Amino acid sequence: MEEFKEFIKNRIEAQKEIGDGGEKVVYPHPDKDEKVVGIYKIEAEFKFERSPEFNKAKFYFTKILHMLFPKNVPDVFMTTTQPRTITKEKIKFKSRETISIREEKIEDLYTLRKQLKDCGIEFDESTQNFVEDNDGNMVYLDDFYPWNDESQKAYNHDQIRLLIMTKLTGLERDRALNYLNRLKKLYLELKNKE
Repeated sequence: MEEFKEFIKNRIEAQKEIGDGGEKVVYPHPDKDEKVVGIYKIEAEFKFERSPEFNKAKFYFTKILHMLFPKNVPDVFMTTTQPRTITKEKIKFKSRETISIREEKIEDLYTLRKQLKDCGIEFDESTQNFVEDNDGNMVYLDDFYPWNDESQKAYNHDQIRLLIMTKLTGLERDRALNYLNRLKKLYLELKNKE
């Protein structure tokens, strides 16, 4: 398994980086043009961030948020613990150097921030974490964390559930509720390990 992990990491890092932030470096996916892979360059700040449970929870949480805000939250395909990576949907936007939020998009930015806050979601509100994609949508590029320490959730479970019941239908609703239940279970498992 270690050899496979090293092989994947080397294949990803052989690509030319497309983004370099405070926490991770982003590369094109070596096999899928519609995906990107972020490799974390810093050690996990908190012990719980290094756990498989946390990475699963981050995956489920991001999946839920993508289902609720498909034009604003990129889909996630995989998270790994060793090495710490995240594979997401590639967002098409202008060159990072030329990006600035156009005046007419500021209201969209505030609306998205408010929608996330109304769900009790904690996130890094820095403007550099948002971009306008080629379709004119405000997209949040940074990670969403399901909890911000080992004992405090970074979202309101009831508000997320209500939003799922209101916005989603059929199989998509069932899948989102399943992810939400898994998220709660992982949180309780991690709390019981303390």
